[in-house]
Amino acid sequence: MAFDIKQFDHSGGGFNASPKIGSYKTTDNKAAVQGAGYFNNAADALKTGDLLYVAMADDNKLYWVTVAAGVVTLSQQIDFAAVA
Repeated sequence: MAFDIKQFDHSGGGFNASPKIGSYKTTDNKAAVQGAGYFNNAADALKTGDLLYVAMADDNKLYWVTVAAGVVTLSQQIDFAAVA
């Protein structure tokens, strides 16, 4: 499948230059979500330093986001099992 803007919520905080925390839910698996260009259609709503919680078919992760020239990269993931 592909990114579905209807499943994306980018409204969490982010006053001025502070990072936002967004969320996204998909039936896609982690390999698809972490693939190149998956979140590029949301590049206008995201900025470098934002956090994005993603609920996927096979995992749930929190990612730091990097955005450059319309390309969204999930630069680092936080594994909840490792935090617990």
